[in-house]
Amino acid sequence: MTTIAFRKAEHIHFGIAMCLNVLALTLIFTKSRKEINQYRKLLVIFLISGIFFAVLHLILSPTCIMRENAFITYGSGWITDMRFISVYYGVASMSFLILAMHFIYRAVVLSSKTYAIVEISNRRIVEIIVVLIIELIIWTILCAVFLCNRKEYAPTIARLTADLEHFPETNHDGRLLMFLGTVDGRLNLPPFLAIVSMILLCGVSLTMIIWSSVRIVSVLNDEQHRSSTWRKYNYQLFVALYLQFLGPLILLYLPCITVLLLPFVPNHGIDWPPWLLSLFYSIYPIGISMCLILLALYLILTKSRTAIGQYRKLLAIFLVSGMFFAILHIVLEPTAIMRGNLFLTYGTGLITDMRFIAVYYGVVSLSFIILASQFLYRAVVLSSKTNSLVEISTKNILQLLAILIVELIIWILLCMLYCYREEYAPTIELLTKDLDDFPRSDLDGRLMIDNKLNIFMFVIIISMISLCGVSLAAIIWSSVRIISALRKTQNKSSSWRKHNIQLFIALYLQFLGPLILLYIPCISYLLLPFVPGQSLSSPPWLLSLFYSIYPIVDPLVMIIFIRDYRRGLYNLLRKAIFLRPLDDSTVVLSGGNNSRHDH
Repeated sequence: MTTIAFRKAEHIHFGIAMCLNVLALTLIFTKSRKEINQYRKLLVIFLISGIFFAVLHLILSPTCIMRENAFITYGSGWITDMRFISVYYGVASMSFLILAMHFIYRAVVLSSKTYAIVEISNRRIVEIIVVLIIELIIWTILCAVFLCNRKEYAPTIARLTADLEHFPETNHDGRLLMFLGTVDGRLNLPPFLAIVSMILLCGVSLTMIIWSSVRIVSVLNDEQHRSSTWRKYNYQLFVALYLQFLGPLILLYLPCITVLLLPFVPNHGIDWPPWLLSLFYSIYPIGISMCLILLALYLILTKSRTAIGQYRKLLAIFLVSGMFFAILHIVLEPTAIMRGNLFLTYGTGLITDMRFIAVYYGVVSLSFIILASQFLYRAVVLSSKTNSLVEISTKNILQLLAILIVELIIWILLCMLYCYREEYAPTIELLTKDLDDFPRSDLDGRLMIDNKLNIFMFVIIISMISLCGVSLAAIIWSSVRIISALRKTQNKSSSWRKHNIQLFIALYLQFLGPLILLYIPCISYLLLPFVPGQSLSSPPWLLSLFYSIYPIVDPLVMIIFIRDYRRGLYNLLRKAIFLRPLDDSTVVLSGGNNSRHDH
């Protein structure tokens, strides 16, 4: 995956990060309970530091290289001065200190006999800010003074960066934040001592976090006489704080410490790609999606209550298809271009054969059929008079898989008709001359393309859309049936209605994910070349970006909106921090008795 692709992803992530931070700030100021009226001040400081870090990351676009005994960081964004890179690493260090203050505050509150609110006065806020500024200054000075370019580094820099296209050729003194772990076979002591000092600064915060965590867990496990509401609320605060801690630990400190210490290890033989540290700092969606899909699959298979015992089979099929799609996306790294009357797609990853691109788009089409089967199942269950068990047998599963395979084959065959032709060569040459990574050879085997606006190609596209249209019609019909059935079941218990409404909302959001991120962009790309005189031009990364976000959406929807899985995840997190899982409460799903129905 190219550095340019990661830069594009980083810009998108910056927008997402800013929106999430602003949303979190709004919720903190408007929706905080009285019990965390003081604690929210620390939350605000943490979010503001996160916004500052995100802005610096966007402006600097830092690139980090670790090869042999060399560590090099330089900015490739709007600002390239190494002093700003030093500030950037200093801001990264502050999050540990802020989190340590969070942990200490929670430990102090829970360790008091009355559990009273401990006020954080304006004076305390000023003191916290002063401490943070002092740590920032220390980190900035250590980086700018001891990790700066020296003349004796020049031969090593030239040798290790010869293959890097975007490496700065001039002004190394003002741009490079770097050091060599060994010079003439001896340990380079000044940068080593500076880095050890940085690690020790973080170590102080880590020690405070560990001590506070032990105190918090001890209090929460001992206070059995407290109300379940009090215990649940404080458990939630601690789990949220623990996850806040894991984020910078895994994505900032561990990668950073690794690249800082490895140059001091003789003959380690590890080369760090220029984009990798920036990847950790601005996570690429596919990695998240695979983790979320696996987590959602685990929760479906282990935490589904009886009431969704059969339905979970369809959920599992949907997630497995999403995992297959995510893997194909990683392997193929597809790029789609729509310029004027030209549409073309090609792979830039490990596999570039256009037949695999055809399979990729075929897998995209499957999600609509699987969603249609989920809607139909929910409609059948809720439309039955007893709302009782509707079994999905092995035969039914095999029939569904057969339908999916038939649709996949049809889509692959239709996509294969988008093959390269010699008469396309002049147009391709004209419209792709500004694309650095566009393939210039073996176009027959790599490109899926349409540049001949005839009725034959139009019929092919309409056929693809019609296949999805059948699924869409089934989804619309089922939605009407589900809503009608829910309105007619006023005699059912509130728990039953709430459970089924949750399932419908989750299913509807699952449908919106592929509709917005897969089908609408894809159909636009396929149909716009047939519009006479239109001069629209899409960036090469845009469609791939939509497709890379999609695998994140559906597992998140399942985990967040279906109570069983949300509660299952919460208990997993409690176990991870050595807290007792919450007991599953008895849920009555039927209208007039305590029996359970399989929905």
